[in-house]
Amino acid sequence: MPVGDEEALIATGTLDRFGDLIRRAAVPVAVYSATGSASAVGVVFAVSFIPHLVMLSISSRLGAPVKARSSLIWFNLARFAVSLAMMALALAGNYGGLFLATIFILAALTAVIEAAFGTATRLVSQNSETTDAQQLNARLSTWQNGVAATVGSPLGGWLGAIFPPVAFGLDAVTYLLAALAVRWSTIAKEAAARTAVASHGVAEAIRWLGRNPFNLAIVATTVGLQLASGLTLGNLIVVAVEQYGLPDWIFGVLTLIFTSTGFVGSLVISRRSPDPIRLLGIAALPSIVGYLVMALGTSPVVLVAGLVALALSIAGWNIASAGRMQSDPPDDVVGGVLAFWRSAGVAAIAAGSAIGGFLIEASDTMTAAYLSTAVCTVAATIMALGARREQSTPQFAEA
Repeated sequence: MPVGDEEALIATGTLDRFGDLIRRAAVPVAVYSATGSASAVGVVFAVSFIPHLVMLSISSRLGAPVKARSSLIWFNLARFAVSLAMMALALAGNYGGLFLATIFILAALTAVIEAAFGTATRLVSQNSETTDAQQLNARLSTWQNGVAATVGSPLGGWLGAIFPPVAFGLDAVTYLLAALAVRWSTIAKEAAARTAVASHGVAEAIRWLGRNPFNLAIVATTVGLQLASGLTLGNLIVVAVEQYGLPDWIFGVLTLIFTSTGFVGSLVISRRSPDPIRLLGIAALPSIVGYLVMALGTSPVVLVAGLVALALSIAGWNIASAGRMQSDPPDDVVGGVLAFWRSAGVAAIAAGSAIGGFLIEASDTMTAAYLSTAVCTVAATIMALGARREQSTPQFAEA
């Protein structure tokens, strides 16, 4: 029996995030354990940088209203096949060119999934009597950043250090289940059939953002926050081993602390239903403290304190920014806006992780964390000023 659109979206989003986080945690740990090189970890993230930029225009059109459902099915099946290939390479102990190629392909496929998923979310919220985009996004965020992240990242980090092929096998299974969840549902089917508005690509989306300064500021801030995250969190396994003297298997424990804190934070924030603009204005501020604490510390307790601050900050940002970017753009550009915003963010975290890996190799982990602090401070300032202006503009107009 088919399941409803909202349930299917939550199930698919949770499975997709679960698989992504298993892989993203397992890959750097497996590569670092095999090579002992921070720059090798940087290269892993570098190869996932280009596909998200190349796929911007393509992913926005494949995530158009009439194609969102089929994209979610077929591109998840493709990720299932590529993840099986990654599992086979890990079994053979091959972390060379072919392994990097699978990461490259998965990044391209993921760009399409992100555009299709965002468009499907918008279609479901538009045609639901009980759910709007903000409410649906809060539920999705709770499951994705709660159940999926709390289990997926620690499991991926632990398996990446102990037995990577199992991590990539689980990664593959989640994508298969996500595809089946959409296939057995009516997700966005009727809504897509009734949609007569053509979906424009990224170029039109960028023009729309140019006419909406606050939404453009959200994109810019997301890029800054993801760049900062990549510099330090993308190289967390290296920070834990080299700066704090911890064993590589502890990465699973650290990610459990990080993701469980994010889960609790998401629950609290979602239930309080804060003003999205006000939340956007302050969400990035705890990250500044988190990166600075991690840069200055040598005790594991200090590392945990920094991770908690970062987790709470990221939870607030995810809920507020995703709700705004899914609900504010008009129908004909929402796919392009989401593709541009998500792909720019993923590209930024990949670029930051690559830069951080080479920076750590040339200097030390504290340098990367200090740079994260500086980048995050700039991003937080942009968003705080933008939110203050956005809140004050309607009052000024009414006066």
